[in-house]
Amino acid sequence: MESFSLNIIIGNLISFASFLAGLKSSHAQTMKETLFFNSIQSVLAGLTCLVLGAWSGILLEIIAVPRNMIVAKNRFTDFRKIIFIIIITGVTLWIVLEKTIRTGTFAWIELVPLIPTIPYTWLIDEYEDMGLKVLNLATTPFWVLYEILNQNYVSVASEAVTSLFNALSALNIWKDKRFY
Repeated sequence: MESFSLNIIIGNLISFASFLAGLKSSHAQTMKETLFFNSIQSVLAGLTCLVLGAWSGILLEIIAVPRNMIVAKNRFTDFRKIIFIIIITGVTLWIVLEKTIRTGTFAWIELVPLIPTIPYTWLIDEYEDMGLKVLNLATTPFWVLYEILNQNYVSVASEAVTSLFNALSALNIWKDKRFY
């Protein structure tokens, strides 16, 4: 039990560092800058998931880094989107199957990150600036549920703060573009 509690503490400390990267991302003014800090956030969130045993979270966060790099270079074609979605879905289903067989209980929790990740992957390059922030806001509730189920309490609080900053940043971008 002690190591389990220690894992929760360590995981939540790493999650705080991930929060700082997410906060910086919410203040970014360009899509490339947003994706850069989202990638840092994904690496740290993947480490958090590793410590907390949130298996699909680990792999989906790690897959997000090359996806973000490809998007930032304007090379995210529909074919690449489909490949990433197939990989994301396959990895998630493999984790669900493995965990279900190992525990004897359907591992539905591991499906939760798949719900926001598929539309996010398809739409990530469709928007610039404000749209990316709104897309982040739309997918956040699913990640919050997954984080609650995996005892990542710092991340739940940080998602609320980051979402607030994303909303304010999107509003500022919208106001600036609207009046020019």
